[in-house]
Amino acid sequence: LLDQLREETIEIAIVEGERPDNFVTSEIHCEEMVVVVPATAEWPRDQALPWKELCRRPLILREEGSATRATVEQGLREAGLDPENLNVVMELTSIDSIKAAVEAGHGFSILPRMAVKKELFNRTLSSLTVTDLSIVQPIHIAYKKKPHSTIAREFLKLMKSSAKEFC
Repeated sequence: LLDQLREETIEIAIVEGERPDNFVTSEIHCEEMVVVVPATAEWPRDQALPWKELCRRPLILREEGSATRATVEQGLREAGLDPENLNVVMELTSIDSIKAAVEAGHGFSILPRMAVKKELFNRTLSSLTVTDLSIVQPIHIAYKKKPHSTIAREFLKLMKSSAKEFC
């Protein structure tokens, strides 16, 4: 998306993670990341787990270079945890494939709450509380210059006016 903004093939992009450089940006949302496990697994859900307990279990993450992966690793570092100590058993390129792998019992993951909202509601996944771990992923709207098209200007106005209620 950022390449398309640079090349001016698109006027506006919504990007996750760190604020992109060389663009006009506004943070429009901060998405909570949640630890998700299979709903059928025997995981203690009635108490907060220490991170050390999870480190030994199989973890499924987004691939290196993804904004979601970078957010998770940065959040772990901020909590005083070393991402190198993780028991990563799979790296996948889409959140849907990660959700399917977790549902199938291959491990746990840390994903944006918005991405697992349906699965948590339908109880195909469960979320866990982890002691001293809080990870949020900023969502930014970015553009190279003031949008020219009417639809882009109206979309930008809408996103800025409804930032607190985003999704």
